[in-house]
Amino acid sequence: MYLSHLGLTLLLFQLTAAMYEIHEIFFDISPQERMLIIAQDRQLMQEKMFKVADTVLITLVIIMIQYLFTARTSCFFQFLYM
Repeated sequence: MYLSHLGLTLLLFQLTAAMYEIHEIFFDISPQERMLIIAQDRQLMQEKMFKVADTVLITLVIIMIQYLFTARTSCFFQFLYM
């Protein structure tokens, strides 16, 4: 993969910023603030999981309704043509 000089410079800035952020989290802030960051991160992950679970559940319900409608409709037409 080819990165331009500008791309490498931007990547270096992003890595440097991330390193400073990690240093701040582990060495500059208090344990209470760290626990708050962990709690917030867990809350965000839980909300994302619920959102995905809701989407999957809604999709399954739609599929079940479509299947039931199709099955009942085909049974109804079979009954009509008997």
